[in-house]
Amino acid sequence: MVPVVIPAVLSLFRFYDNCANSAALAQARDCYERALRAAERVDRGSIAGIRLNLANLHSENGDVAGAEREYRELAGNGEDRKLAGNGDDRALQSRALYNLAFLQQKQQRLSEAIRTAGKSIDADWSRPLTGSFVASMQLLVSCLLTAYARSESPLFLESLHTMTRRLRSRVSAPSETPWVRSCLSLLQAATARAESWSSLSSEQLE
Repeated sequence: MVPVVIPAVLSLFRFYDNCANSAALAQARDCYERALRAAERVDRGSIAGIRLNLANLHSENGDVAGAEREYRELAGNGEDRKLAGNGDDRALQSRALYNLAFLQQKQQRLSEAIRTAGKSIDADWSRPLTGSFVASMQLLVSCLLTAYARSESPLFLESLHTMTRRLRSRVSAPSETPWVRSCLSLLQAATARAESWSSLSSEQLE
């Protein structure tokens, strides 16, 4: 049953992405829910991935509370729980945390988004770095810059410096080098921008 249901889900989700209307959204949700019921019977390993897609649909449909609840449960069900598990578990945790951080950013809950994006980075840290890590870093940097622009708190600038030092100290495999370089370039550009804002503010005060 699963091999029949899941392709239908993917097809409808692509259709939803293209037209983004409520009917397509309802169809996609219905298919994911049927796929979830099927997976509970014959393919429990796919349950978490289907739930993540359902959470994304909740978010797109404006059900912020429902999406946030699912993301938190998939990420480990608790702010203080240490991330654990194999590579696949951490990949799922990272994606759920990224989506939660993105949702928090859209709601202008920047302090929460910064913490959550940091946890997404932590989830990826013990895995070979990929584009998922870069996406989480981009989100973190975006939130830090926005927060710094609003408050000019040195804590946000120091967070950029801390992440730069952390990334430079990482012993990376050759396959990770492009991702590390991309993130370092991003951090350096963000730090330079934030420091230029500080300089402009100081000159205006003088």
